Order: sequence, then C-alpha cells, then structure tokens
Amino acid sequence: MKKSVDFTPISVILIPMTIENQYGLRLSLCIEEVMNRLERSGACEEDNPWNETFASLSVLLSIVQKEEDDEECEEGHDYY
Repeated sequence: MKKSVDFTPISVILIPMTIENQYGLRLSLCIEEVMNRLERSGACEEDNPWNETFASLSVLLSIVQKEEDDEECEEGHDYY
C-alpha cells in the first residue's frame, strides 16, 4: 500500500534542496520544477490553498536566481 505524502509549505521548499544535493542541479531549476508541478495542479488559481506557497516560491526563485547570477559573475563563469 502506498503512503500518502503530506506536502506542507516547508516540505515543498525542501524538495528542491534535496534534489539539488542529490543530483547537483542548480537550486533555481529545482524551484522552477516544483513551481511547474504546482501550476499544473492549479496552484496559480486564487482560491487554491497552494496559491500563497506558489507566490512565495516565485519570490524565492527570484532571490535564488540573483544569488546564482552573482556567484557566476564572481567566479567568472557565463552559462548563458
């Protein structure tokens, strides 16, 4: 029997961090993937209980992307 997983807002945020650590992906890409999954489940709709989580992840994504860009500039890497 499969166990049901309760995704609380903090677990949604921790999922990308786990993915990043296990697979070496950039955190921003992981957050985007979680946001895509939430969006497909209707989290963008105003009356959806995940709407606030989606909005929070959007803000977190912009912060993480800026930090990643700053780190790349400091290291002299250009991935674009």
